[in-house]
Amino acid sequence: MNALLPWLCGLDEGSISPGRIGPHVNDFDLLLWVRIGSMSVAVDGEDFEVTGGSALWVPKGSTESLRQASGTVVIGAIACATKRDTTLSHPRVVEVPPGWEDWLVHKHDSGFLAADGPVLRLASGRDSNAGLGARLPTLPMPRSREAQSVARVLLQAPSTPLGAEHLAARQNVSGRTLRRQFLSETGMAFSEWRTRARVVAAAGHLSEGHGVARTAKHVGYSTPAGLTRAFQRHVGLSPHDYASRAGTPTGSADETATALSGLIAAEPDGPPPIPAYRGPVRVNDCHVLLWAYRGESSIRIGTRHVTVTRGEAIWVPAGVAHQVDMAAGSILLRLGHRYGRVRVGIDDLQVFTFPPEAESYLLHVSIVECCLLEPDVRPTLTDELFLEQFIRTDPRDAELTGAISIIATALRRDPADPRTLRDWARTLSTTPSALSREFATQTGTTFPRWRAQLRMNIARDLLYLGERPGTIARTLGYASPGAFTKVFTDAHGMSPRTFQRQEVAHAA
Repeated sequence: MNALLPWLCGLDEGSISPGRIGPHVNDFDLLLWVRIGSMSVAVDGEDFEVTGGSALWVPKGSTESLRQASGTVVIGAIACATKRDTTLSHPRVVEVPPGWEDWLVHKHDSGFLAADGPVLRLASGRDSNAGLGARLPTLPMPRSREAQSVARVLLQAPSTPLGAEHLAARQNVSGRTLRRQFLSETGMAFSEWRTRARVVAAAGHLSEGHGVARTAKHVGYSTPAGLTRAFQRHVGLSPHDYASRAGTPTGSADETATALSGLIAAEPDGPPPIPAYRGPVRVNDCHVLLWAYRGESSIRIGTRHVTVTRGEAIWVPAGVAHQVDMAAGSILLRLGHRYGRVRVGIDDLQVFTFPPEAESYLLHVSIVECCLLEPDVRPTLTDELFLEQFIRTDPRDAELTGAISIIATALRRDPADPRTLRDWARTLSTTPSALSREFATQTGTTFPRWRAQLRMNIARDLLYLGERPGTIARTLGYASPGAFTKVFTDAHGMSPRTFQRQEVAHAA
């Protein structure tokens, strides 16, 4: 069963908080690639500013600390080769050519299993410290005739108000087809590609000497603030700072946009192919959430075989034998893990489908899971999806209909929701008496009693998973741990801690 959860649609680059890595000594050579955004890094007392599309080479044995801006994703690719160019004995900023993005994510995930040679080749490339101190975002061109025609329209006229549906209709294809072409052929959603095209066009206009307000209008932003946000996220500088560094005009913005597609076509040699992979049979001591970042992977979980493709994820429960088969070009990342006991059968495991715009945020979640990065706001996605799979799924909910089904779904997502029956009636445009009668018909009880039962059901599941009673009290919306303990004890004849100890003893 595939689940596309509506609340996931709000997750994008804007959901990524700033973060830091404290001073530490690197045990291996490291290439820190900024996929999007910007970072400030200190290496042995020397400061570096690195923006989207560039990377910083950090030699083994260096003392490094890092601070990344909001909306930033940094991918670290390690190398342990003993023989390397002497120029790599010192930190340096290098450009990452278009087309290397997926291989760097593959290297980050595979670590020592992937070859070091390509990393060393990138690290010894042309130093990009000179010039503007910023790099424009990469903009790979789609290959399909329809998508390529639309791409050229967006490069020539970045301010066009036409959306994907209208642009697709001009090419006699559907908007869905056009979006699929952009995503599969460029690795970016249509909206992201369009934003990057506007940023590149804006850079050309700014270098011509035009002001930020005029440039924003020229590339299709209704306000200068909109351009500033996009420019800062993709270039690492504000438009004003970029224009100050650009100095002498380099030609018209239209000429820049016209020449851009030719520049993109002249890409250097690409990275090595990502090979197919078949892993050993494993049994984890924790529940692991696996996400298909690229390609297609087949996962055997116990006796069940599941295929996940780009944008899909599934939990692999602890204690269950599983094996992963990845097709060539595929990348399967670990989004997170949780400890505790679960009572969901293998056949009930859901495949979660993420929207394309969530990709950068999901990469951020995966990185936080496995590296030293400490974000200012720690992602809760893994916890949310764990609750969605193992706590909030109740087969009895399938029997509920209409307004009662809406309330049940909302309260399973947020059992601390304080709305009364009268509040819900107002929200759902009905009357309290009608809603009360519907509750009695579908659940056999009143709304307050049904909600109390729901909270106790969730409380027992969370206690079974090892959560602390104080944490559960906050999750369920009780004013204090003492209030939760009283309600639980009245309902079960024992305290939450006693119940938890008995459950642990029974499971053992």
